Amino acid sequence: MRVNPILGSAAQQIQKVKKVDASPSEQEVRGDSVQISSEARDLQKIQPVDTSSDAARLERLEDIKAKVAEGYYNSRQAISEVAEKIISAFGI
Repeated sequence: MRVNPILGSAAQQIQKVKKVDASPSEQEVRGDSVQISSEARDLQKIQPVDTSSDAARLERLEDIKAKVAEGYYNSRQAISEVAEKIISAFGI
C-alpha cells in the first residue's frame, strides 16, 4: 500500500497562499483615501466659521488670569461663591 505525503501537499498550498498574500493589495498601492459627500461639501460652504466665540473665550481667559494674579480665588468671597454653586448644582 502506498501513502501519499499529506504534509508535502499542504506545504505547497501554504506557499501558494503566502505568494498571493505577499502581493500588495489595491489599498496599499493607492494609499489611504477619504471621500466627502456633496452634501457635506455644501454644508461646509453654508456654515460660516464662527470666530466670535473664540474672541469671547479669550476675553474670559484673560479675566480669569487677572483674577488668579490678584489672588481673588483665595478670597472668602470666591470660596463662598464656589460653595453656593456646588450646593445648588447638587440640590443640597
